[in-house]
Amino acid sequence: MPNSLAIIGAGRVGRALGRRLREPGWRIGVVVTPSEPSARRAVRFIGDGKACAGMTRWILASRVILIATPDDEIAVVAQELARIGEEELRGRVVLHTSGAMYHTAAAMAAGHVLAVEEAATQLLLSLGMRRSEAVRALLPLTRQVLENFETSGPCAAWTGPLSRGNYKVARAHWKQRRNHRRNLPKLTRR
Repeated sequence: MPNSLAIIGAGRVGRALGRRLREPGWRIGVVVTPSEPSARRAVRFIGDGKACAGMTRWILASRVILIATPDDEIAVVAQELARIGEEELRGRVVLHTSGAMYHTAAAMAAGHVLAVEEAATQLLLSLGMRRSEAVRALLPLTRQVLENFETSGPCAAWTGPLSRGNYKVARAHWKQRRNHRRNLPKLTRR
């Protein structure tokens, strides 16, 4: 039982984690998927384990239980684990691979930065710049702010008229943005 791992849900994430954990010496117990053929394929990929179709009490033989199912199945799997062996779960470590808490942050960091960058590009386009010129003008600024954020933190990275207390310039920016907003094309997927 020491360093033993049961894997519930052996898609890409479950298989990859099983394979990587086996390399330093973890013993893979059961590998559970909805069907026997997919469980056998996962065991072959991992290089260890016993293929199982569906939930089984054999899961409880491992010290660590990894739930690598899609996020919307985690609660169902946890309930089924409790049903088949609530007492045996005491002392076991049950982990899941859900990234929904992390995915929101990643979507904000990547997606929202892109949206702001494109809005700034559209503003420069409305002033007569070509897209390539606008991108070349904005990207170095954005990169520098992100580098400053990484090395010095948000306060030191903050730039622009508001960071300097220049409210007159900030008001002029706001007014200009409102005037140009009417003329900006709608953003569409390409």
